[in-house]
Amino acid sequence: MTPDEAAGGRALAVAVGLTHALMVLAQNGRHVFEMQSPPATVFAIGIMSLLSMLIGIAYAVRVPAAPAANWTIRMTWGGDERRYTTGVKRAAMVLVAVLLVLMLPLHMALFGTRIALVHSLFGLVLAAAALDALFLFTRALPFACGYVPIENPKIVWPAGFASLLLVTYEFARAARWGLQTPTRAIVGALALAALAVGVKTIDRLRRRQRRPVNFEGRPAPATQRLGLFEHVTTHD
Repeated sequence: MTPDEAAGGRALAVAVGLTHALMVLAQNGRHVFEMQSPPATVFAIGIMSLLSMLIGIAYAVRVPAAPAANWTIRMTWGGDERRYTTGVKRAAMVLVAVLLVLMLPLHMALFGTRIALVHSLFGLVLAAAALDALFLFTRALPFACGYVPIENPKIVWPAGFASLLLVTYEFARAARWGLQTPTRAIVGALALAALAVGVKTIDRLRRRQRRPVNFEGRPAPATQRLGLFEHVTTHD
């Protein structure tokens, strides 16, 4: 995969968020700006945009920026990817903050200033938890290791899209419930903070043990994925 294809993946993620936002606004019409209590689909606009962008980022960092320069990284590699990965996550959170700022005028028009600000803060914490979750099971060095495609895309992509919709609308319903009163907002904030801290703690515990990084990752051969290679070896 080339960097151009990675940029295409990021563009696709942005397109998903924008398409969802336009569909929701078109479905509710201009009356959505006059509702006292907007439906959960309206709260899902910003959440879908955030999660789509994070998925695009997680996909893009799996693509090596300059494969020919990997040897320079290997020469200076100290065996600890934690600080490098943390820096990539911080850069992603900057993009999240920019997106939230860009969407703030729309949120203010939909919800009012107070609810829009709290909803944006909720989105920031959710993005931090989701980003840690996306990096939770990978030990590859972002932008530096070889790209390994998904082995079962026909299963993973539909399951991932269904999970995206599920997380988006469940969180949208929770945000709509939590932003109705100050007490509910405090309860929602504590629950969301606990989720973010929990995912962060699990990530740190998993990365406490140092493991070798495979800079030249390759997809498993078709014979190995189907179990044919083991059968041939046993027969010989």
